[in-house]
Amino acid sequence: MTCVGESLLIYLLQMTDNIPKVVACITVNSDRTVVCSVDDKAVPASQYNDLVDGAVQQLSQLVNLMARVKSWHTDVSSRSFRFHIHTAIAVLESALDTLPDTESAEFRKISFIMEQLQVLSLYRSL
Repeated sequence: MTCVGESLLIYLLQMTDNIPKVVACITVNSDRTVVCSVDDKAVPASQYNDLVDGAVQQLSQLVNLMARVKSWHTDVSSRSFRFHIHTAIAVLESALDTLPDTESAEFRKISFIMEQLQVLSLYRSL
């Protein structure tokens, strides 16, 4: 655990050849909201809002979230279909934010892929 500014970072380190790497992290902001990441990718809040929806109210919420984040890293099969789809959508949204021209072919293609992933996510949840 480390404090950076007004945020608390709870992280999982992996050592390879004596070189540490953060492989998973929970950031607890000053307003007690959390952001999770695994393998250098932000995890959409929809994947853990059953544990923490909004601000952390109890320590047990944080303990349960720590266990889930660790399992996402150590057991890739614990990541659901929805986890992968929502993570892909979040990554594509970040890509869209880097494109200055909302009328460009790249913007339209990425938007289309995101729409298709959202439809697939809805279809799989039925």
